[in-house]
Amino acid sequence: MTLARRIVVGIDPARVDSEPLALATQIADLLDASVVKVTVTGDSPARGLHEAAMANQAAMLVIGPSHSGPLGSVADRVPHGSTCPVALAPHSYHAPESGLRRIGVAFVDTPEGRAALRHAAGLAARAGGRLQVITVVEWFDPTGMLAPPVELVEHERRQTVELAEMAAQRALEPISAGLTPLVVVLAGGTTDELVDRTRTLDLLVSGSRSHGPLRSVLLGSVSRALAHHAHCPLIVIPRSTDEVGGLDEVLREREGEGLHLERHPR
Repeated sequence: MTLARRIVVGIDPARVDSEPLALATQIADLLDASVVKVTVTGDSPARGLHEAAMANQAAMLVIGPSHSGPLGSVADRVPHGSTCPVALAPHSYHAPESGLRRIGVAFVDTPEGRAALRHAAGLAARAGGRLQVITVVEWFDPTGMLAPPVELVEHERRQTVELAEMAAQRALEPISAGLTPLVVVLAGGTTDELVDRTRTLDLLVSGSRSHGPLRSVLLGSVSRALAHHAHCPLIVIPRSTDEVGGLDEVLREREGEGLHLERHPR
């Protein structure tokens, strides 16, 4: 017997908390799931949300803005230790009328980054939307008297971008979901640039850090910055989690349709 998919959403009784419910409703529509509302009370609301997610065998846990209200004071702690993906609704979030169609992933070439990519691709396939694969690579533009020639600097920068593109393309190869991903490389980009990129998205997926207990979310510096400042909802994927809401099935249904890559470096 297949269990019904459930999206658990934390409701803060101290404020009109429309953001997480709006996001949970759209994610539930996308995953053919039901929404379970949980009122956040007590001395440890984060623990209460974890327990509610486990009791409901939740496909995802949705919480509100990380910078406002009593729930906001624990939003940084809620992802820690969660065994299911955690979705964070930004402040003043209004669900787009066209649905969650512009899906992005903050990609790094690690097992966690590839898991985030697979989840994002599955969500984009289910939504019939567009996938952006965004990767940030460190690049220090040398200056000063001992700086190398400009031509050499530009060659090194292009090489760095191409290597990052190749890593993203290798990670995309196993995924055939009829998608046309847009690969974006921010060379020398900062977290602020990644945050600014979220203005072009309806949803961003990020992996957790590569440290911490297996099957738990542990925010790193980038995912923490996104949690506080992203302009679109953020989904943080726990380490070694199962695919969200049967996304493997969606990918299998669309195998063989081909995957076409559009290169868009910066």
